[in-house]
Amino acid sequence: MPAEDQIVILSDADKKDIAGIIVAELKQQNSCACGLSTEAQGEVSHFMGMVKDTGGGNYATGVEAIRENQKFLSKIRSRSEKIATRVIMTATLAFLGGLGYLVYDGAKRWIDRCVGGG
Repeated sequence: MPAEDQIVILSDADKKDIAGIIVAELKQQNSCACGLSTEAQGEVSHFMGMVKDTGGGNYATGVEAIRENQKFLSKIRSRSEKIATRVIMTATLAFLGGLGYLVYDGAKRWIDRCVGGG
């Protein structure tokens, strides 16, 4: 082992090893443990800012407000689907009822003509 006042010259292999260790450490420090892509990581801060704004400066309040909004939207979506189904069913039944009436009226007139009633 060299003394404190001696200069140690590193070989090229030692320099590459040290550089590799430094690069690996920097990558680990800059990586996200959550496994998100770099692009997604950039959006997390944007999302958290939105949560904070929604909560009036408080993250927890923002999360609860977003949760309540999501429940409300789920109810609206469910009701909209039910209303749309009822409208479609009503229109279909009205169409079939009208078609049925036309068939009935046409058959009645044809029978009346054949029998000579009118």
